[in-house]
Amino acid sequence: MQVDDILHLAAAALEYTPYGGNSASAAPVLSAKGRGQTARRIIEKAMEAGIPIYRDQDLVTLLMKIELESRVPAELFEVVAEVFAYVYQVNGDFRKKLDGGDGS
Repeated sequence: MQVDDILHLAAAALEYTPYGGNSASAAPVLSAKGRGQTARRIIEKAMEAGIPIYRDQDLVTLLMKIELESRVPAELFEVVAEVFAYVYQVNGDFRKKLDGGDGS
């Protein structure tokens, strides 16, 4: 990645625990955000963990305005739902997590 690319880079990480669990939330939570080198580290950590990267500069711009560890506001639910749908589709294990088993 070029230095100029890093300077303009922004990234945000969302966390959501549906259907119970110790950290279940009614809405996704902004767990990380940053620009430049911080954004690069967020992306690297996601890639290392096997978390799919969803690119949407408009959404990142909006998420950068939210306090860390805050719930995503209702106005962003629809677009954030698209992000999670993408991640679950890429992972292929959404059904397994909901059903606690083989996805049937």
